Amino acid sequence: MADKDLSTSEDVRRLTPAELRKLNKDQLQFALRTLINEPAEETAAGPSVVQMGRIEAKLDDMLTKWGKEKEALNKQIQELKKDRDKMAETLSHHQRMLESMDSERRAANVIMTGVPEEQLEAATTDIDKVKLVLSTIGQQNVEVKSVVRLGAQPQQQDRRPPTGGARPYRRPIKVILKNLDDRKDVLDSARRLKTSGAAFRSIYVKKDIHPLVRKEFDRLRGVAKREKDRPENQGKNVRYDHRDRKVYVDDIVIDSFQNVSL
Repeated sequence: MADKDLSTSEDVRRLTPAELRKLNKDQLQFALRTLINEPAEETAAGPSVVQMGRIEAKLDDMLTKWGKEKEALNKQIQELKKDRDKMAETLSHHQRMLESMDSERRAANVIMTGVPEEQLEAATTDIDKVKLVLSTIGQQNVEVKSVVRLGAQPQQQDRRPPTGGARPYRRPIKVILKNLDDRKDVLDSARRLKTSGAAFRSIYVKKDIHPLVRKEFDRLRGVAKREKDRPENQGKNVRYDHRDRKVYVDDIVIDSFQNVSL
């Protein structure tokens, strides 16, 4: 600001708030004296009481202007936050619509995980293994339209019987049933697998949802689990609300579903 011309009151009035904040003490005093038409040489010993009153009035005026600017800026920030929240709500709504459309395509599907690649009791083909699982949970009359293994074919060494308690990789199976009612019956009965013997204990049946959506749900469940294990959260209510798609610590949201491209 050393090269800034402040020789007249008009020069001072043209100063922006940003420029005023850069003035040093002497420059600010000179600017104020200029505004109240007090020559610097006549006040070398210091301003009079009247002059001080004028200076304070000018300072109050500046502070008032700065306060109004700050208030206006805060208001703009709040408006931007509201716009951001509205946009997030709109994106969430669109996400639900896309998921709903995708869900309609998968309405009669279930995913079976843990079904062996090798023989399961007497069943050797995937269709026979699926029918055996359905029969085990009391849904042998459900019509199976098609089955397909998901993922790349495992290497031959990965299909050998497990050793030392390890289990070989088992690709999930997508099962297309006749209708939504059949899917509901299968999902409701799937819990029987846990008590149907060692061959079926590690087999699970769940809804067929988009892989990216399932991945995000899994991420949130992982967040909730890690938060529960944190020492500082002991005694707090840490929960994952599947309906709201949010993770809470007590009543504070710490994470939520991130929209994915379907």
